[in-house]
Amino acid sequence: MENLNVMLTGTPSDSHTWNLIFMELFLQENGCKVFNLGACVPIHKIHQSIEKLSPDLVVISSINGHLFQDSMEIMSSLSKSSLKALPPLVVGGKMGISLHASAFQKKKLIKLGYNEVFTEKSALLHFKKYLYNLRNINAQRTFKRAV
Repeated sequence: MENLNVMLTGTPSDSHTWNLIFMELFLQENGCKVFNLGACVPIHKIHQSIEKLSPDLVVISSINGHLFQDSMEIMSSLSKSSLKALPPLVVGGKMGISLHASAFQKKKLIKLGYNEVFTEKSALLHFKKYLYNLRNINAQRTFKRAV
């Protein structure tokens, strides 16, 4: 099965990098080729990188407690951009200053266009399953194009 090309990014307001390093290693261990944009990534850089890299998946990770707000701004901007099509986008980390993400926050981000939101204690297990399913979907698309 082929590797997924994943673009990993922090949010504009988050200067933490250890979560990005952890996610890069986790993604690589799960059969992904990773392009890590790093921390404090401006929204226009996320646009440019999606256009340039054409990733199979975009992972947005933040642990500073502003993920909900930053994710809303990122998606709002992406939906207004000139990008022809968006790859699957997922977010994970610390949504806000509360210890737990609210169901409202998750539903709002899904409604805005994110494919999945990973914030609970079992997030890595669910994310690993998500990667497996996405890889299978991509493999089926590749097979159909080849036939």
